[in-house]
Amino acid sequence: MDKERAEQYRIGDSKFGKGVFATQAITEGSLVLKLTGPQISLQEVYLKGEHQCNPLQIADEMYIDLERPGVLINHHCNPNCGIRDDVDIIALRDIKEGDEIFYDYSTTISDDFEEDGTEFFMSCDCKDVKCRCKIGDFKHLTKSKQRYYISKNVVMSFIVEKIWAKKIKNPLTLKHESNILS
Repeated sequence: MDKERAEQYRIGDSKFGKGVFATQAITEGSLVLKLTGPQISLQEVYLKGEHQCNPLQIADEMYIDLERPGVLINHHCNPNCGIRDDVDIIALRDIKEGDEIFYDYSTTISDDFEEDGTEFFMSCDCKDVKCRCKIGDFKHLTKSKQRYYISKNVVMSFIVEKIWAKKIKNPLTLKHESNILS
């Protein structure tokens, strides 16, 4: 748990179950909290199973098994926060006291395929006007959304490294906008 910034947030009821809420106004660019938890391998993720593990991908086959309060931060397609330096939740815009803290889970995912060969997707119910209805790999975000997150420096470092190594198409140089996660 990030005790240093604990006065900035509280855990409360959310339309998604539990969530993390601002207890004071937070300005754009400010650190909201640090994500904590032990590092585990992809194999450990599969061994623990989805009900005993809360994985945040930090490398191709490395994860942080998230602890509270970070594990309770919900996804949103138009989030007010993002993850910088792989563990820092920072405000992407000014956040009012009482607002729920959100980040876009797709900025943390770069799994080419699940064990059975299918791509990872989960449903989204954020109800934003531009809700994608599903959460998946960063490469499936629109190029404009990818550019926005990269410009804000809130994409996991291993994904950015793949982009620069050209293992993922560089959204900063592409003009084509078609994608399955609009």
